[in-house]
Formats: sequence, C-alpha cells, structure tokens
Amino acid sequence: MKKNLALSLIIIIIMVACQESKMKREGQIAVNAFIEEMNPELAKKMRKIEEEIILSNQKIKQLSELKLKHPNHVGKIEISLQKWALLQNKLVYALKEIRDIVESAYVAYELDRIQGGKEFNKMSNKLLSSANTVLHSANTTKTVIEQTIDELEPPPNLSQTVNKKSSNLPTQLYKELKGHNGDINAIAFSSNGRVLASGSNDNTVKLWDIQTAKEIKTLHASTEDILTVAFNANFLATAGSDQIIKLWDLKTTANPRSLKGHEGIIHSIAFSPNGERLISGSWDKTIRLWDINAATELHQFKGKDSIYSVAFHPNGQLIAAGSFDETITIWDCNTGKLVRTLRGNGMLTVYSVAFSPDGKQIISGDLSNAVRIWETNTGKSKLILKGKNDVFGGVFSVAYSPDGHFIASGSGDETLSLWHSKTGEKLETLRENNVRTVAFSPDGRLLASGHDDNTIKLWH
Repeated sequence: MKKNLALSLIIIIIMVACQESKMKREGQIAVNAFIEEMNPELAKKMRKIEEEIILSNQKIKQLSELKLKHPNHVGKIEISLQKWALLQNKLVYALKEIRDIVESAYVAYELDRIQGGKEFNKMSNKLLSSANTVLHSANTTKTVIEQTIDELEPPPNLSQTVNKKSSNLPTQLYKELKGHNGDINAIAFSSNGRVLASGSNDNTVKLWDIQTAKEIKTLHASTEDILTVAFNANFLATAGSDQIIKLWDLKTTANPRSLKGHEGIIHSIAFSPNGERLISGSWDKTIRLWDINAATELHQFKGKDSIYSVAFHPNGQLIAAGSFDETITIWDCNTGKLVRTLRGNGMLTVYSVAFSPDGKQIISGDLSNAVRIWETNTGKSKLILKGKNDVFGGVFSVAYSPDGHFIASGSGDETLSLWHSKTGEKLETLRENNVRTVAFSPDGRLLASGHDDNTIKLWH
C-alpha cells in the first residue's frame, strides 16, 4: 500500500513538473513572439548576443588546442582563456537580465494592453541600448583576445610592398579647420577641389576655402543633425535627421530646393557621375533616385533594413548600398532590380561603401572594424583589411584615392588608416580622435578627415 502511494506521488510530481515545463516553454514562446512584434531590432540584437555566447565556447576550445601546439606560450594563452570565460559569463548574465526585463514588459502588456504597450515602446529603446553596449563590449574583448592567436600564428607576409617615400601618401598634417560646435559627420570636396563642405551635429554646413583654410560661409541647413553632404558642378546637397534633402545653388547658396519623401533619417547621399541624378539612403529602409533638374523622385529601391551608405558606379548605371542588416546590395538604376547581395564572414552593420575609380571593385567599412574589398561583377570578397593592433570601433568611412592606388578609412578606434588597394597592406596609421568621415581631393593631393572633436583635418 505504501509502495503504491509513493509511486502515485512520484507520478503526480513528474506530471506537475512536465506541466510546469510545458507552460514555461509556452510562456517563453509567447515572450519571443512579443519581442519580435514589438521591437524586431532588439530581438535581432538578443540573437546576436546568443551567437557571441556560442562563439565564446568555440574560441575556448580553439585556445585549448593552441596550448598543446605552443607549450612555450601556455601562460599567455591561459590568460586569454580566462578572458574568454569572463566574457562568456558577462554575456550570459546580460542576456538573462535583458530577458527578465522583456518578460516583465510582456506581463505588464498583457495586464493592460494599451498602457503596457506604450510603456514597452519606451522600455525597448533602453533595452536596445543595453544590447548594443553588450555587443560593443563583446566585440572589443573578442578582437583583443584574438590578437594572441595572430601573434603566435602570424599570417604570411604580402609579396608586394610599397615604397612610402615614393607613394606621395597624404600623411602630413597640412591644416586644421575649426568652427563647428558638434561632431563632423560628413565632408566633401567640390568638383574643382577648391572648396570643402562639412556637415555637423551642430545642424550647420560650413564651406571652407582649401587654399586659405578659412571658412567661407555657414549654411543653416536644418534644425537637426547634418549627416551627409555631396557636390556636383552646380549644387551642394545636404541631408540628415530631418529627413529632407536640400539642394543649394553654388552661385547663391540661398533658398535651397527641398526633396521630400523619406520617412526616416537620411544617412547618405551621392550624385551620379554626370551630376544629373542623386541617390539617397535612409533608415526608412529605402534608397531613392532623384532627378536634380526636376527635383522629383524617379525610383524607390526597397531594402530590408536601415540604409547607412550609398554610392554610384562610375558608369552611372549601378548603385551600391550598405545596410544595418550586414549586407551590401547592388541595384540597376535603369530597371530598378536588385543585381546581387554581398555578404561577408563576420561582417556587421555596413557604414560606408565606395566604388573604385574604374568600377571593378567596391570597398566597404563595417562595425567589425574591417575594410573589405569586393569584385563588382561577381560580388566575391577579395581582401579583408584589418590591422593586427586594431581594436573594436567600427569603420565609419572609406574612400578611394582618385588614381585607385590607395584606400583611406576612418574608424571609431581613433585611427585614420591608409591601405594599398591591390595588396591590402596597411601603409600608415594616424592616431586621431574618432574619425567619422574621410574624403580625397579630386587631384588626390589632399586627404580630409572629420572628427568627433568638432575639427576637420587636411593631410598632404
């Protein structure tokens, strides 16, 4: 009798446990569906943290194998192992913390759908910021730790080198332009190279005389951040957080025309080679093609996520766009069709794209702090440029020299780097405040860089 009673109790306990487990799984599924609907961007960040946790396990295993291969470096490798373990624990804790808050928001939302929904919208922004911080920390630690492996097993030296003295690299500080009261987000040289335009978080665009390094004029272009500027022979185009593109006649710089249509921040604009058309990329997930003379929208290319950078091919028929979804898309301007999508191993949000002067290659800068070189016709990745001593910061801007021999990149790790476009060799690293934007002069003699200390530097 007692045995039967004990067996019955065990069965009941097992049934209750199974029921609780089932309910817990259903609850987790409901919470996951909730976060996907309310804030898909945050859900994506959470998945990325999960991926980093898996990656940490892989790295720990890799370093354990490395200890066997390099017994003379056991101490150094052990330190890296400990760092990976610490990183993994931090990620697991952070993900749990975010999940707990999301679950609390879900419960509140269910209790009072109207009030809870509004409150969750506020909370989700804080959660997204938290997830971004966790990912930033993860990538910083990850890159630093991976230097251990680079130092023990260095890659083969490139066969080609460049004589720096004969290459005329613009590495000497020529002038420093001061006057903005906010981060410099964008710079562009005029087609004749005599004027530089700069856009800033102080809501203004300034025009600078290159020869004298003096300010020519300040354009009060917006009541919000200016994020992108571009020249053609007759106009200066500006855009940013106010979602409006403005076209300024260079003869008068007064009464600009406005191009409206975007429903999100405009992060990048570029003129076609003949100057008759303009493309714009926005956080509303669209790329728009505009007729400059008529000031009208010609076509809209719909991406899958926020667009950070756009560029015209030298033939004016293709455009490239870098996106938050960690891809580069290439579009045909005439047909409006997607030609191909470029994806790279380890590539994160693509902040900047540019075509080579001959159009055969595309360069990109992304959140992984890598500059990548791609074949335009095939979409294949040719080179990944990432100095061994780089730390996480993200490459915000890339540019080809007019002759196509060199690449400049500006990064959040406070470096301005120059690379050889054929070999991928890093030729020079200039340590500066965070470099948000770079541009070569039309003759290639000057390189301009914009920084988050409100200054613009000219290098020759």
